[in-house]
Amino acid sequence: MNNKIGQSMDEYINKRQATLLLGFKNTRSINELIKHGYLVTYIIDASKREMLSKSEVLSLPKKDKPVANY
Repeated sequence: MNNKIGQSMDEYINKRQATLLLGFKNTRSINELIKHGYLVTYIIDASKREMLSKSEVLSLPKKDKPVANY
C-alpha cells in the first residue's frame, strides 16, 4: 500500500536501511513484510521512492534469543 505523505524525511527510511536495522542480509525479507501487511510503504513529497516509517520498522516484534540448555 502506498501512502503519499509530506512529513519530515527523518521519520522515514528506505528499504536498505530497514534491512540493516532488522539484521537481514537483503531487502527480500523487507519486501515480504510489506507484502504480508506488516509494513506500509510511503511516497514522500515528489520522490518516487518507497519509504518506510522508522517507528513502524522499529516496533516490529523481535526474535527471542536462543535459550541455553544446561
